[in-house]
Amino acid sequence: MADAAEAAARKVCYTCGVEKDIDQFRSFRGPRRIVLDCADCRNRGRQQRAASNAGVSAATAIIRGQNPALAPRQNLTHTVLA
Repeated sequence: MADAAEAAARKVCYTCGVEKDIDQFRSFRGPRRIVLDCADCRNRGRQQRAASNAGVSAATAIIRGQNPALAPRQNLTHTVLA
């Protein structure tokens, strides 16, 4: 009986394939909801998406010329002769 209760309290992560405690699979939105990925894989995925979004935002700002940290590009082929 104890083995059945212990086995029911563990689950295999869909992403990493590691068997972990059922508490690692609780949803952040609702404590009763069980999700496929463990908390570690969900956090890792969230960090990767945030880094990807930051790179896209930075590239968009550079294209639009809205990034004050970078100096504006100068066109050296068409300089004004004094």
